[in-house]
Amino acid sequence: MENVMGIGDGNNDREMLESVGVSVAMGNAWQDLKESCDIVTEDNDHNGVGSAIRRVLNQKNL
Repeated sequence: MENVMGIGDGNNDREMLESVGVSVAMGNAWQDLKESCDIVTEDNDHNGVGSAIRRVLNQKNL
């Protein structure tokens, strides 16, 4: 799981985000979820998922 990235925005995503190597909160996520994640990305209407994927891949030496 340390090589897995999880992206979420609500309380239903919390357990998943706590178990992955890189946790990403969407910009529209609950504030406490944002505070507990490694990365906060843009919201659903502004390609937050795509931005998070690009950000993480750019940090890795592939």
